[in-house]
Amino acid sequence: MTPEEAASVYDILCAECQAGASGKDDFVHAMTRERPPTEYRFQGALGFGGKFYADSSGWRVACYPEDETPERRAMIERANVALMEL
Repeated sequence: MTPEEAASVYDILCAECQAGASGKDDFVHAMTRERPPTEYRFQGALGFGGKFYADSSGWRVACYPEDETPERRAMIERANVALMEL
């Protein structure tokens, strides 16, 4: 992932899932390392289990199933659509 892509991904996390804006630099740094993580916990409005995944399935957002609510599910769906369009 390029630094520009990582910044765009984090902008989506902020816009759709209320990730903290102060975490952007850490996210960009983590996702642009030689061996980036396949998951990154950003929390935001998705709670402690709010994670971004970058693996063989692509880029996506999820939270712990037990923490899902209709509002969180809608956030996840909007974020995942935006990530697919990126």
